[in-house]
Amino acid sequence: MNRVFYHLGLFRAALALAQQLPRPALHSLARSVGRLGYWRNPAGQRALRSNLARVTDRRERDFDGLCRRNVQFFSEMLADYFLCAGHPEHAGDLVESWVGIEHLHSARSRGKGVIVVTGHLGNWELGANILAGLGLPM
Repeated sequence: MNRVFYHLGLFRAALALAQQLPRPALHSLARSVGRLGYWRNPAGQRALRSNLARVTDRRERDFDGLCRRNVQFFSEMLADYFLCAGHPEHAGDLVESWVGIEHLHSARSRGKGVIVVTGHLGNWELGANILAGLGLPM
């Protein structure tokens, strides 16, 4: 996105808003800010279009819509990140179901520590918050 959005003051403002607004309002605001940043950043648009063209059929009927949805989902993910920053108990509320958590507990029971490897996909940044919310040391 636009570098103007990567500013400590804006991150602090986003964090404060995330702690005050209900999640649906936070997502709505995030989508608006994301759209604004996308349309004001031609270099970012080109990069996103190039990346998505590599993994999709460029002839897709609604390629522009795909780009807009990508920005929308990314913006909502950032909103959730700010919502949970410093409050790991909120992160667990975003998990629809737990699959395989027993393997992590089993590995920890051996007393040697565990390394968790994740893909850079979706809202992976919340993983540490979720695990901390479960009382696991990070």
